Order: sequence, then C-alpha cells, then structure tokens
Amino acid sequence: MNLKEAKYSKYALVQEMMDTIDVVKNFNPYQTKEVAKKIESFGKLFLTGEGSSRIFPAKNAIRKALTSGLDLSIATDGSRQASQYDLSGFAVFCASNSGRTKEVVLLAKKLAEIGNENRFALSANKGTLLEQACKETFVLTCGWEQAVAATKSVIEQALFYESILWYINKKNAESICSELATKIEKALTMQIEPSIIEAATKAPTIYFAGYNDGVAEELTLKTNEI
Repeated sequence: MNLKEAKYSKYALVQEMMDTIDVVKNFNPYQTKEVAKKIESFGKLFLTGEGSSRIFPAKNAIRKALTSGLDLSIATDGSRQASQYDLSGFAVFCASNSGRTKEVVLLAKKLAEIGNENRFALSANKGTLLEQACKETFVLTCGWEQAVAATKSVIEQALFYESILWYINKKNAESICSELATKIEKALTMQIEPSIIEAATKAPTIYFAGYNDGVAEELTLKTNEI
C-alpha cells in the first residue's frame, strides 16, 4: 500500500498505518533514560493494561528481554487479574491511551494504597485519572487514531517499553529507530502477490501464527475490528 494511489490514500486506516514510519523515525528514546535506571535497580517489571495497550507492547518486551538474556524479570497480565497479585516488589507500568480505563486506574490506586512508589503510567492524554494515581506519567506523541484505535499508538507503546531495555542493554537507540523505520516502510509498501490476496479473501477463517510476542494476537484483534 502507499499514499500515492487513491485506492489506498482515501482510507484513514492506511494513512495512520503509514504514519507509523514517522512515529518510529521521530521516537525519542531519551525519555526513558531515568526510568530505565530505576527499573534496572529494582530488577522486576510488571506491564499491565487492557487489549492492544498490553498485548503486543508487553509481550514484545518480554520476548526481547529473554532473547537478549537481560537480567530483568518482566511479567504481564490484564489489570483486573493483576489486582490479585502481590506487586509490592515490582516496578509497574500501567498503560491506557485514554487514561481512564477503569481496570487500569483501579490497579494504580491499589498500588498507591500499598505504598508501591514505582508505579508509572503510559497514556495518550495528560491530566487523567491514571496520571493522578501514578507517580510518573509518560505521554505518547503519535496522536489519536481516527480509523481503528491503537494502530500507530501500539507501535509507540512497544518502542517505549523496548527503549527501556535498550538503556539497560546499553544499545544505540537512535540507530535502532532509524533502521526500524526503514524496515517498516519496506514492509508496508511491498507488493503482495495477487494469489495470496485472493486466498485470503476467499478463506472462511484466517489463522495468524508466530512467536508468542503479541503480534499474531494483535493482528487477529485488528482483523476482527476492521
């Protein structure tokens, strides 16, 4: 797909998917430098949220940490179930684009009640209920989606979490973002064989398979939403 042909460019979904190229290219990895130090010293990180705010961003971070042999324990679960856990020994990131997701806000409040000072928010809005319940809030810069929720924001959330790992692993974050933006553009604009498209349109069910890093789950969710 591309933004030059009307059959693609007329759709807000396509425009926002193409926006991810600049989201990655312009991502500021330095914003996580200080929080990465806190998380590294703590040694345990819990990533929570609902739906797309958790599925790919959190599971991708877990897979990347395990693959690189990072000395950091990362876990994830939905906020309702996480409220049953003892998270007093974890640094916790609560993700909600609106900053009002009930389950996420309630968990953040519970963490405050038990005295967990390492509770952080990741949101697309400022001045939210979630921000009030957390010690520190980080705000996404990609803007709101007009077509399908959590399209480009999912990518920025995943980058945010992964940039924490980059700092702990002492990797060159700028070069990673530059290379990734190029790869995303190539993937989004590549030509797909007509036979593959035809097979997909005729299939009663489409199965997505792959690593347990949230990609297949997120694709399934987005396909059903569209």
